[in-house]
Amino acid sequence: ALRFPGVNTEVGEPLNTMRLKGDDSGRAARRMESDDGPLDPGELQRLIGDLYRAYEQKSITHDRFATTLFHILTGRRPRQSADLKCRDLQDHTRYVCIPRAKQRGGTFRSTFRSIEFSAVHFAVFEHQRALVRAHFELLLDGLAIELPSQDVESLLLDLPLFPAWRRLMPSLQEASDLVKAGQLDKARLLLREHAFGPRWHRKSVSVLEELQHAATASGAKARDGTPLQLDGRRLRHTKGTDLARAGLSPEIISWVMDHTLLSSTRIYIDNLPEHAIPPNTAMSNSVVMQNVVFNHGGVGLRSTGSGAVTANTSYSNAVGLLVEGFSGAIANNL
Repeated sequence: ALRFPGVNTEVGEPLNTMRLKGDDSGRAARRMESDDGPLDPGELQRLIGDLYRAYEQKSITHDRFATTLFHILTGRRPRQSADLKCRDLQDHTRYVCIPRAKQRGGTFRSTFRSIEFSAVHFAVFEHQRALVRAHFELLLDGLAIELPSQDVESLLLDLPLFPAWRRLMPSLQEASDLVKAGQLDKARLLLREHAFGPRWHRKSVSVLEELQHAATASGAKARDGTPLQLDGRRLRHTKGTDLARAGLSPEIISWVMDHTLLSSTRIYIDNLPEHAIPPNTAMSNSVVMQNVVFNHGGVGLRSTGSGAVTANTSYSNAVGLLVEGFSGAIANNL
């Protein structure tokens, strides 16, 4: 209509060859970054000790303590702890049915994977459930919302294990207004609908805030002595890395970490420092390596049973020679 031929189709051909680079998944875990990567074993042990001391001194609430402990023990995503309900605790087995996240086509609490906890840890979550139920019943009494006992029990089961109370209160206030207006059935329906869905649950960002508040209140320190930066991703990477250090197979780690794809598990396995021990042992006990060190002003190196290398003098000259040799070999193959 404008009598212009338009854009030539060849202009779009380069665009068809372009691909957006995906997110560098697991970058922090692979690089073991001190402020964003997995906690090292010493940091984790200090964090746990600091959390228990802060809890005993009442510096952190039980809700915050239970939230942090859940993520330390399971390595689950913040969305998963936020979606937990009181009904997910299986008293007779000490299992917790944890909603899965990042599932293709998945909806709110559509699929689950259960984890068994020790009696001590399960008791922490049982107490959290008891506190939530008791506080909810107090709110019902305070707003004069009288419901049939079976309705109350159903609501108690569907309460979030870690509720967002500020999001729950408007629902109770609305139900209270309906009861006062003589519309009890509407009030019951409203509460059932809100309790069953995600309305009363925390957002993921709220979980992240709770974790950081717990670390700050406990006085936890990073490996460099600065205040520990804590979030769900760091604890998730810590759990995956610890499982890899324990020598578990990728299939088991994938199941425990609730991965859908086995490839997601490789970020915890590929770059562990412990993987340097076998080649280090082989190199340090090699006759060729001993000759290289001896001929370049060093002394013989021997590997201990744990894979650690012992030496009486520096062997930087030998290391430099090996680096030059590898660099030359790479250059020759380019």
